[in-house]
Amino acid sequence: MKNLKFLLFFFIAFAFISCATSKSFYKKGIKLDEAGMSEEAAEMYMKSLAKKNTNVNSKIALKKTGQRALNEKLDDFNKSHMLEDHDQAVYEFEIAKLFFDRVDGYGIKLELPNHYKERYESSVVVYKEQLYIEGVTLYEAKNYSEATRKFNKISGYDPTYKDIQDYKVLTFAEPLYEKGMLAYEREEWRKAYKYFDQIHKKNPEFRDVTELWQSSLDYGTFPVAVVPFEHAPSDKAKSEKLHSSILGEITSIDNPFVKVVDRENIDQLIEEQTLGLSGVVEEGTAAQVGKILGAKGMITGEILNYSQSLGRLKKKTVQAFEAYQVTVKNEETGKEEQVTKYKPAKYFDYYNKNEITFSVQYKCTSLETGQIIFSKVYEKTTSDEIHYAVFNGEGKKLVPSKDGQPTTRRQDYDALQSLLRANKTLLTPEELISAHYDGIGTELAKEIEDYLEF
Repeated sequence: MKNLKFLLFFFIAFAFISCATSKSFYKKGIKLDEAGMSEEAAEMYMKSLAKKNTNVNSKIALKKTGQRALNEKLDDFNKSHMLEDHDQAVYEFEIAKLFFDRVDGYGIKLELPNHYKERYESSVVVYKEQLYIEGVTLYEAKNYSEATRKFNKISGYDPTYKDIQDYKVLTFAEPLYEKGMLAYEREEWRKAYKYFDQIHKKNPEFRDVTELWQSSLDYGTFPVAVVPFEHAPSDKAKSEKLHSSILGEITSIDNPFVKVVDRENIDQLIEEQTLGLSGVVEEGTAAQVGKILGAKGMITGEILNYSQSLGRLKKKTVQAFEAYQVTVKNEETGKEEQVTKYKPAKYFDYYNKNEITFSVQYKCTSLETGQIIFSKVYEKTTSDEIHYAVFNGEGKKLVPSKDGQPTTRRQDYDALQSLLRANKTLLTPEELISAHYDGIGTELAKEIEDYLEF
């Protein structure tokens, strides 16, 4: 009952505050109205109605004052229209119409005579033509950004006006085309392609952009050959997997300029001894090898070192306690109740660790100049370890021992439970090294992209 009274009081108080706020805005509007500030007064009446849309006094006041404020705006529009300042006239009418619509949103219908709308339409006709002339002039002066702004304004009134859509394409494409041509003449193929590509996506028919776009791509493409890495006889399988991973990573690069050369061409050259397994090429023979391979770059490398440390599973017996329930009689109450007791138990603690070290040297050589584009040594040690516990019983009842006594300290109990749930499978050296294959492939792919961006 008390809660109901409180809620009732709250809602009454809230309603009172709302009414008072609506009234306060209305009173402010009256004072502004008396001072001849019609637009400001109308704003207060709208705020009053926003708080309480049933405030009749505010509606009546808004109807009267709002019409006066609208008439003042329309007078300003009329003067600009008569003076043939059509830019300003269009702006002032649209401000008046915006005010008209806002008042209408509160259910108040103001008067907006049709002859004002007709004058506005005639001003818009002249205004569009002015914008068009200004836009064309700006375009011819190569001020493309300002020209675009003018044509966009026209589109807001009439998107089909004259040939503004053609001009909008031109103002977008021309500056990109000029930048693209400058890069093209400097043989900066990839930079040129980026400019031409933006035009090509929007309008492939623009001038000769399709041909320039394609030739920039052709000249800028970096076909790369990946030679199997040198390796010790025992590392043949590793070299093959590494080679496959590198090919996969480079192939997956989302870059139109990267192309991987077919493996068959490389294998044939190696068989013919035109190219050694190490992929070493001299400056004088680089161009010849590149022509045969159809490549501009070649990835080569060597597995420098692979070592592994295989752990032995270590097992130890750990003393603990197992909880169990017994029923005893409470001497004070005479009632039977459950009591937790502990009995000695043991569990087995297991630990093992595998570790590998893998180092590779790789480089990318230009088949146009014979120069090394980039070179790097990759070396990393990776390990995996397992630490778990096994208990031949119900794990949740197992509690650790401390000083020969069961401990129920939450932190100690949770640590033991975590060991009981821990992973029991150790990653093999083959599984550990697979992450390195991917890592080297990813590094190489990034090096190539960085080179192309440069």
